[in-house]
Amino acid sequence: GVADSETHVVTRTMPNGNVCTSTLVLEGGRVQKNETRCVSRHAASERATTQAPTADSKDKTTDPDSEQSYLEQDAVQRWQLAGLPELRPTPTDDFWVLGGVFLERFVVAFDYDNARLGIAEPSTEIKPELQVLGLNEERVIEVQPPVEAPGKPASSIAWPVLAAPSLVLGVGVLAAWYRSSRRRPEALASTSDLEAVE
Repeated sequence: GVADSETHVVTRTMPNGNVCTSTLVLEGGRVQKNETRCVSRHAASERATTQAPTADSKDKTTDPDSEQSYLEQDAVQRWQLAGLPELRPTPTDDFWVLGGVFLERFVVAFDYDNARLGIAEPSTEIKPELQVLGLNEERVIEVQPPVEAPGKPASSIAWPVLAAPSLVLGVGVLAAWYRSSRRRPEALASTSDLEAVE
């Protein structure tokens, strides 16, 4: 039998303005080709304006009903409403930076010799002590009892440290009490002598 062949072409405009065209070719229910090509918004508009329209086709950049024309006009209006000039493409428009949450979850291998980038998920869980923490994660620390020194228990070391300040405080309180108790009878005697003289 003759194998059924289907081709699906989908064109989408991404939030950043890039135009991506996905082509899916199926033969007999199996994928033969699955390709996605993305072009920056500026490159797509330049390509559309440099192509000369034929007698049979409408120029998409001048046709007000064209989806491409509408999207380009909308983008220009958004820039103008914000008070910003329309930006021209730069060499770094298609430059991506991997970082943050992405690098915390995936393993990334850079092959500089062949200009390739490999991305994979770890096959096993990473040990918790080696795992990188994300911005939204809190580290849970297990509270363990203090480890006592070998030989003497911690309580035998703590009592002399606490006893010395307690002894100094106690002697100070006793001295203050003794002085105040000796002054009271003298004060009472001096006031009674004054009353007797008058």
